[in-house]
Amino acid sequence: MLGALVGVGALAFLAFVLPNLADYVFYNWQMSVTRKPSYTVRAFVDRFSWFPVVHDIFTRMWFTFVVALTAGIGLLVRWRDTRAGERLLLAWIVVGTAELLVHDVGNERRLVFLIPALIGVAALALGREGRLLPATVADIPRRRVAWALPLLLYVAYLAVGALARLAFLYQIGPSVRLSAALAAVVAVALVATWPWIPRLLSARQVGLRGALALAGLLCAGDLVQWAQWAGGRTYENYGAMRVVAERLPPGTLVQGKLANGLALESRIVPIFVGRNFGNYDDRFRRDDARFILTYVRPRVGYEGSVITEVLDAYPRRRVRWMVPVAESGTGEDMAALIEKNPPPEVPGAHD
Repeated sequence: MLGALVGVGALAFLAFVLPNLADYVFYNWQMSVTRKPSYTVRAFVDRFSWFPVVHDIFTRMWFTFVVALTAGIGLLVRWRDTRAGERLLLAWIVVGTAELLVHDVGNERRLVFLIPALIGVAALALGREGRLLPATVADIPRRRVAWALPLLLYVAYLAVGALARLAFLYQIGPSVRLSAALAAVVAVALVATWPWIPRLLSARQVGLRGALALAGLLCAGDLVQWAQWAGGRTYENYGAMRVVAERLPPGTLVQGKLANGLALESRIVPIFVGRNFGNYDDRFRRDDARFILTYVRPRVGYEGSVITEVLDAYPRRRVRWMVPVAESGTGEDMAALIEKNPPPEVPGAHD
């Protein structure tokens, strides 16, 4: 397996990385060196507490998430008896989660790589063994379980937080406090009643019919979510890209984070400006870029405070046109193309 991984990695390097080596080096240098995350105690507390509550990803796959977490504990208990594939899946989840907690959990797209591993662990538990925990878990003395209480607390926090966040959707502080309180109750109850709960989970087998029924229910839930998306989808961002394509020639330099999002169809050249990252140092000197593309609704600066700094550096700026976009979910978002240094208007030119 190790040889196969090395071979596939070498093939990917030759086919994808090497032809674009300069871009890979630049991006990874910016992300890993120039734009290092904060490593303060407060930053770590934030990332550990935000992980299950700040995004929808674990909420939308909650059953699979909880089954994978529970089965993962079982894999840890019988680590010496696990197969290489099981160890790989568990390492995928543990190492990947650790990487996220060290660096960043603020962007939901960075959590997507965990989905295949979570599904794999859950599928093995329900489809092959038919139980969430091995029978040997119930034989562990309560004293040893008490030593693992910090791990149990955090696993309970992950499982509970993904669901409890619905009470305070997108409000991190209340979601964290509620989830932490419920997780403490769950973990203490688990230790206090040991080994009743693990014995229950290890004794009950789902069976083939039960596993198929669960898979059908989960698919039905996914179809409901898809129907909700399909019923409320819009094409405003695509339409905005077409407007940009019609009004700006390909290759036009445009500053702003939103310029990246509207560049695919329009073929403009976006100049992303981030905080201490991505064209930040020369953000006030890019006179080669005549335009800024950013939000004006729900508010100016919605994409970040850096863009307001850039706007303030050009007091003569002028909005050339606006176009509807879909971003905040309000249905009333608006983007604007702003010319940074427009030529002075000649009196009577439009008479």
